[in-house]
Amino acid sequence: GEFEIIHFGDKVILEDPVESWPICDCLIAFHSSGYPLEKVQAYSSLRKPFLVNELDPQYLLHDRRKVYEHLEMYGIP
Repeated sequence: GEFEIIHFGDKVILEDPVESWPICDCLIAFHSSGYPLEKVQAYSSLRKPFLVNELDPQYLLHDRRKVYEHLEMYGIP
């Protein structure tokens, strides 16, 4: 195929150093409970993949007050 999809499993994300993660050209990263966002940012800095969704704004999801502030800022009830 034209694209190869590589799933970074829990073991890779949680246990392996970012230097040993598979190399990819494009990265999709979703926040979830226990998700090591710092490691994903380190991987992004190391490999420089195209980011489908930015990583820094995902820290916003850690604080409900910040989420609410952003919802208000954009007029979302």
